[in-house]
Amino acid sequence: MNNIKVREDFRRDGLAANFLVGGEQIKYLAKALPGSIINIGYPGICSEEYKSCEEILNLANGNGAELSVVGHMTKAHVDLLLNITKSHFGVSANTWLPISDYFIKKTFNEHPETILNKAEQLIRYWKNNTNAPIDVALTDVTAQEKGLDLRTANWAEKLIRAGARNIILCDTRGIGVPENLDLLFSQTKLNSETTEFHPHNDNGLALQNVNVAIKHGINVIGSSIYGAGERRTMLDTISLESLGLNVDKSSYALFEESYKSIIVDPIKNIEQVLGKGVVATGTQYRLRGRDKSLKKIFGVTSDRYILGELLNIPREELSEKYLEILKNNLLYKLRNIYFEGADLKNKIGEYKCKNL
Repeated sequence: MNNIKVREDFRRDGLAANFLVGGEQIKYLAKALPGSIINIGYPGICSEEYKSCEEILNLANGNGAELSVVGHMTKAHVDLLLNITKSHFGVSANTWLPISDYFIKKTFNEHPETILNKAEQLIRYWKNNTNAPIDVALTDVTAQEKGLDLRTANWAEKLIRAGARNIILCDTRGIGVPENLDLLFSQTKLNSETTEFHPHNDNGLALQNVNVAIKHGINVIGSSIYGAGERRTMLDTISLESLGLNVDKSSYALFEESYKSIIVDPIKNIEQVLGKGVVATGTQYRLRGRDKSLKKIFGVTSDRYILGELLNIPREELSEKYLEILKNNLLYKLRNIYFEGADLKNKIGEYKCKNL
């Protein structure tokens, strides 16, 4: 039997549905998944999310699983991750970096070598300021782009040399197939102990792809309770028991009981914000072809693009500060999971200001 672990993204990747989850729930989940890693959230979302991550670290750290805070590979996010981890022993950081030309254009829009050089510098900066581990997720490694497998192998090697603990190879769009992943894992000349695999199941091959990863000695697999990841295409963590994941059933039962005390119908709530016909970010909207039939919602992962679409205001006229004010006050403090367009317009009156 394999001895696999997970990087649990229940709160991180399913953030729009699960941001109300706090330290009590994560404490039970950590006990349920001993030896695994739990991504607890993005401190850079807004100040209330930063407070939520701190509360989780204070209540749930040291309960059997490693807790990790998440951010993009930017100086601003790295500084936030440094600040929040400095007073917690045994906590790690997970940063995200686009590697395919497609995702680079959608996010950083810089030359790939420039992105790699900045990432190496940020990892060295991290290592100079803390002993906490930092892991790097390379997004969209399965894109059908010439030479991407060699770029992935090159970047992975350089990022590890710069000081990253683990490289997470992400089948971000769920388009990977076993044959191509077999080749990718072979070419990425990393120790199996420094490599993780983050699958999505859009094409129905995620479990087969996980078996390929395990064959190559990769034993940390990305998953999400109830499949509560972006697009609802992540593997449910419990489904990996059959592959060798150790789950403490009594602790997991306590987690579910506690979770359902704050979100009565988990699947319904998750589907409302992560379902096929729903978009909360501009990236999701673009990836789904800007289909006008998609329901746009304002949630904790929403960006200025979606906010602008919902308010019929050009994105350029909306500030990041205003976006944060709305999230803090309308979502976290009121404990609302999301707003649709008309509801949002009715609610934001008191938060309108000249400099949006």
